[in-house]
Amino acid sequence: MLPRTLFQCGCWIISLGIVAFAESNPYQQMFEDYAAKIRIFEAGELFLDRSVNVCGQPCAAAAQFQIEIKAKPPDPEHLLKLLSHSDARVRTLALAALIDQEDSRFLPQMHALVTDRAATFPGLQPTANAAVVELEQSVGRIASLFTSSYSPDTWKEDQQRGYSAAWFRFKLARASQSTSPIRPDRISRIREVRRQIDLVPQPDRAWILLSLHDEAHADADPLVSESELVAQLNSLGHEARLHLLRKETISSDRSLWSEPSNNYIYHRMCLFVLRHARELLLTEDADFLLAREQWERRHREFGIVDPLISAWWAMAGAELRPANAESILTAAWLRFGDKYEDGERAGLMLALWRLVGERRLPLLADWFYSDDAFSGFAKGREGFLGALTQTPLPKNVALLRTLIADPRLDRLGWRELESLIRLANANSPQPLVTESGLQDVQFVWMDFRYADLSRAEKEAPDQTRKLLSQLGEWRRILRKSFTR
Repeated sequence: MLPRTLFQCGCWIISLGIVAFAESNPYQQMFEDYAAKIRIFEAGELFLDRSVNVCGQPCAAAAQFQIEIKAKPPDPEHLLKLLSHSDARVRTLALAALIDQEDSRFLPQMHALVTDRAATFPGLQPTANAAVVELEQSVGRIASLFTSSYSPDTWKEDQQRGYSAAWFRFKLARASQSTSPIRPDRISRIREVRRQIDLVPQPDRAWILLSLHDEAHADADPLVSESELVAQLNSLGHEARLHLLRKETISSDRSLWSEPSNNYIYHRMCLFVLRHARELLLTEDADFLLAREQWERRHREFGIVDPLISAWWAMAGAELRPANAESILTAAWLRFGDKYEDGERAGLMLALWRLVGERRLPLLADWFYSDDAFSGFAKGREGFLGALTQTPLPKNVALLRTLIADPRLDRLGWRELESLIRLANANSPQPLVTESGLQDVQFVWMDFRYADLSRAEKEAPDQTRKLLSQLGEWRRILRKSFTR
């Protein structure tokens, strides 16, 4: 009997230990229950504060978990203990509940799980239809996503400072849900982020707002307007803005520093200043800007793999010295001749038109109808026309007449001709073609070029015939409306 009695006692001891542990952590049972019930867990949706209920019934349990931790957020101290739970799924749910509370104090403990290779809930594999295809996930993969704003090298100093641009970027991503257009019910969340940023002292407040401008992906940025941002930057003084453009240290917050690689946020900050050169820089800065472009082209000498080689250095210089704009821009045109710089050339042509005007109409028309204006990823013609549509100028009528009178108009593809119609609408008393009329056009491809005519006639003869007829009608309307 003695061995059996000891065995029974051992069972009681183990049972009592489990009960004691569960009682010491009142959320353990809840998390273990959800770990058993959840089938699909879309960590990326929860990270951006979107509903995880994206696949119906397979996502239903995860959605209920999300609702519950929002309605009554668990005590973080208990969640931290669950990060060491033996069940990988419980560890995953603890990570999710912690990141949902948006408290940067717990990032180091969460980041410790980045090396956790244990399999956890599957996510969803993107598909072209509504099929539920599972995607394997590990605890470490989810921990890496949730702590993407964390840097072990800077966390302590960020905590001592009380803020960092990187953490505000995370909070703004959740506030806006990284959707475009922004849903009206998220505006108040974005404004709450702004309220917190307003507690940051200058100059960091202005730099943080600059780094986050347009992160909300809105035409009218609810975080900070362009005019207010210009005013904020002007309050810092001229030399501070030059520090930014020189890639010198502008803050103790290292997430506001220029990086040798993956430097798109810092570059976006610089580009804002260059786009507003007349408001933020001085006439005598023009030579400095042209010299900075050359400095960026020597980036390998400085160990930089992600330089800011942009036509905006020249365009901003031309804005500051309009009397020299033609020579500055035509010289820059020769420097931006690579295959994938078609977007830069489109920007230079736009600046040449805005600053020099009708004297360069023949050059502009030749560029517009060249293959160069279409090649690459930027589709220069569409970008050029779209920018002109957004900022109407009285002289645009002369440009429209020149482009429409050119016989090469007959070779413009669907989307390019659509963009030209929109520019014509912006410069006409009444729309030549209504927006609904433009949207009603349908075709088997997202775009159509005459170079692909033979293929289109073979693959979709009826749609091609209808599209060609519609494009012909648009050209007739343009020529009738803008005949000299």
